[in-house]
Amino acid sequence: MDAYGLPNPYRFSIDKETGMIIAGDAGQVLREEMNVISKGANYGRNVKEGTTCFNAADNKNPLPDCPDRGCRGRSLVGRILPVMGMKITVLDLAIVG
Repeated sequence: MDAYGLPNPYRFSIDKETGMIIAGDAGQVLREEMNVISKGANYGRNVKEGTTCFNAADNKNPLPDCPDRGCRGRSLVGRILPVMGMKITVLDLAIVG
C-alpha cells in the first residue's frame, strides 16, 4: 500500500467486516494518533501532529495554521480518529494497549 507521513506507527489492525486499516502512531511530541490508512494518503509527517500543526522550531507549541499539501505537492488527506471522548459503542471499535 502506498501511504506515507506516519512518524512512528507501532500497531496496525484490519477490521474484518469493512477491511478498514487503522494504525496506532506514537506521533512526534505532543499527541498520539490513530489513523485510518488509505491508499496514497499523506499523514503529514513534520507538518501535522494529530489534528494540530507541528512546529519543528518549537515542538511544544503547535503552529496556528498548517499547509494543506506536503513537500511532494500531495494533499494531506489522512483521516485521524479522535481518541479522547470517542464513543466506542457507536463505531464498534476497541482501543487496546
